[in-house]
Amino acid sequence: LSPWSIRDGWRMNGTLRRTLRLAHSDQIHEVLVEYRGDGFAATVSDQRFALRGSLTNNSALTATINGLTTHSTLIRAHGDLTIFNGYGSYTYTLIDPLASSAAQTTTDAGMLAPMPGLVINLFVKPGERVERGAPLLTLEAMKMEYTIKAPSAGSVQAFFFAPGDQVSDGVQLLSFEPAAQEDR
Repeated sequence: LSPWSIRDGWRMNGTLRRTLRLAHSDQIHEVLVEYRGDGFAATVSDQRFALRGSLTNNSALTATINGLTTHSTLIRAHGDLTIFNGYGSYTYTLIDPLASSAAQTTTDAGMLAPMPGLVINLFVKPGERVERGAPLLTLEAMKMEYTIKAPSAGSVQAFFFAPGDQVSDGVQLLSFEPAAQEDR
């Protein structure tokens, strides 16, 4: 086995620590993960957990958390991780610090195109109420599709382009109004 293909977090003279940001139910949770030789240590809100686990067939997750073993199914879809187990189902979105922030960029005026491309689909009508993460508009560039999603519950006030329109990088695509706090 090549040392370049091992993903155990080994570091010479130190421990690899990484902070993961997960979105769940309109809240952001920060998880400090420390890679250990025998598993991981995770700290969430000043609570520390000893973790070990394995993922088989890309969906069967066996995890040991502070000595308690649990079996779950893990589904990855559209940037979300959903865990199904005997306690229920939980959906998390991993916030990638290296991903284009344009997908999450909103201004008072609207949302911006993350790249030049062709508008290929509008998913909602102006004024229609949407939940956080709902697809609003899809762009195509160089044979790849990029979907602009709702940053929060709210509604699209207006689209500034129609399917078939070419847009440039950074142009305002739509006007989005977040729902009032009591409406969420």
